[in-house]
Amino acid sequence: MCARVCAVVVTYNRKDLLRICLQAVHQQTRPVDAILVVDNASTDGTAGMIAAEFPDLQYLRLADNLGGAGGFNAGMWRACQDGHDWIWIMDDDCRPAEDCLELLLNEDDGPSVRIPLMRDSTGFRTDPGVWAGRVTSIPCGDETLPVGHYLFTFVGPLLPRDAILQAGLPRSEFFIWFDDVEYALRLRRLGIPSIIIPRATMYHEFYERKTVRFLGGEKIRGTLQPWKVYYGARNGFYTITRYPPDRRALWLFLHDQTRAMVGDLLFEDQRWAFLHARLSGLLDGFYGRLGKRR
Repeated sequence: MCARVCAVVVTYNRKDLLRICLQAVHQQTRPVDAILVVDNASTDGTAGMIAAEFPDLQYLRLADNLGGAGGFNAGMWRACQDGHDWIWIMDDDCRPAEDCLELLLNEDDGPSVRIPLMRDSTGFRTDPGVWAGRVTSIPCGDETLPVGHYLFTFVGPLLPRDAILQAGLPRSEFFIWFDDVEYALRLRRLGIPSIIIPRATMYHEFYERKTVRFLGGEKIRGTLQPWKVYYGARNGFYTITRYPPDRRALWLFLHDQTRAMVGDLLFEDQRWAFLHARLSGLLDGFYGRLGKRR
């Protein structure tokens, strides 16, 4: 029997990007069996666009914006309940190459998580990640990497239903950020393998970046908002302090956050807002105060 694949796309107020994503999913050389759009209570006409242009897909509108974590939690649960064998998850601002799903499914490595590589419109590629006390990139060519325990973002991984049933759903109380890293670490702890398939491509624009000068040199920094920084600090600290004790991971995380705070103070116009966001996030992560808080 042919495996059934459901693409789960989470969206919020980005109907133009969502349209491009859905068109790319429809154009796969190996068609998906179902598409489920999880709408985080968009107010930009997303529902009308879907009804007019994509009437055959499944549409799940949430009563409130639960963030990416809550959206993937709801979508993965629905897809598993519908009995699909594979759940292909992605944000609304990505675009799978036409052969992405075909390449992911062609790997004969059993019920492992299959991970594509991300590229932006300039061709810049994100190398796969592993956990070494922090998220660490490893270089790769075009060949599939050996089965292991790789980190991934929720931008295109193909997950077997049995792995989701064993590991559970993403932590909706994270709202955004680090929910995917926590999920990958959870899979690793359970011994659920994953593989990287570099020839399978997900096009995804990375955060806007800016060039700053420091001590006579130049550095590239992401352009973020303080409220997003809060969730990254909170969810990361919460995860690291609640996995089996790892003093090195805790030290590395705090070291990275300290460096980030110094950079915020040096290079950001809203420096005190950034500092307050990071410190608040660390404090809330330590005490386990999760959920949508900012």
